[in-house]
Amino acid sequence: MPTVDVELRAALRYALSANVLFSWEGRGPYAKGQGVTRDMSTNGLFVYSKVLPPENASLRLEVGFPPLHEGSAPVRIKVRGRVVRVEREPAEPCRNGFAVSSENTSLLSWENSGTREGDR
Repeated sequence: MPTVDVELRAALRYALSANVLFSWEGRGPYAKGQGVTRDMSTNGLFVYSKVLPPENASLRLEVGFPPLHEGSAPVRIKVRGRVVRVEREPAEPCRNGFAVSSENTSLLSWENSGTREGDR
């Protein structure tokens, strides 16, 4: 009998590579880091990074995007969320990463870094 893959996620994920800066409350030198997104959705994102926050950590992330069209400012998305999974790949450390469930998301332009353009 053929098997059927069923997607259990509540939101559609988009394969997307964008630079990410992140931080969490913790001790030691690894309370912040940077990485690259693997995918994003309205409910969260997955980040490849050498620095891995602990599971269940409360994070603040900033995802940077180039301008959407010529003459416009770059865009960034600020996310506040929680680490729901950490993946370590000893054979391929460049594939280490973590999944974040977003609790709040804001869309900002680089020009108006203090002004919110939209919230989810």
